[in-house]
Amino acid sequence: MQQEATKRFRAAVERKEASAVLAMFAPGIRFHGVSTGVFEGAEVVGRLVPNLLAVLKDLHYIAELHGDDTVALVFEATIGEVPAHGVDLLNFDESGLVREFTAFLRPGKAVQALVAAMRGERADYQADASPEA
Repeated sequence: MQQEATKRFRAAVERKEASAVLAMFAPGIRFHGVSTGVFEGAEVVGRLVPNLLAVLKDLHYIAELHGDDTVALVFEATIGEVPAHGVDLLNFDESGLVREFTAFLRPGKAVQALVAAMRGERADYQADASPEA
């Protein structure tokens, strides 16, 4: 089930289909952002995902690593003119929905470019985040 869910998630992200990505999330999804706290719940994360897909240009996955209920998807993208490399760490529930999503991004210039681009998409995007525990 996890491999099929991963395949659907990957395809939806690479096609930039926000509704298909959001359909992969459990109602209590927790999204750990790159430079923010935690975004919790499908409604909150649902406001964030379309903006992320818009600012991550040419996003494509280059590798997958599988664990028991966790998958790491390694990607490359461009943010503005800045090349970025990252990992989407997905933790699945028993029904194949993503219950926790942690995003990692490098280099530092890419993180700065992402924050600036997200503010351009939605100035208050960080308002929905809870501090990391």
